[in-house]
Amino acid sequence: MAGKAPNFGRLMVTMAENLQEYQQQMQDWYDERSEEWQESEDGGAYLERIEQIEQIVEALEELCQ
Repeated sequence: MAGKAPNFGRLMVTMAENLQEYQQQMQDWYDERSEEWQESEDGGAYLERIEQIEQIVEALEELCQ
């Protein structure tokens, strides 16, 4: 079946933008916590999640180029 190919590139850009916004909200929330919490096990685990999302965003941005 012939037809116009979906615009997957634009979809990837949108995903990267949405994840960037999500990452920023997570970072803002993390920054608002006390230093004691940031240095706790929970704080460390939360920061790891932020970093994982950052890696996903970077991978999506590379795919968009």
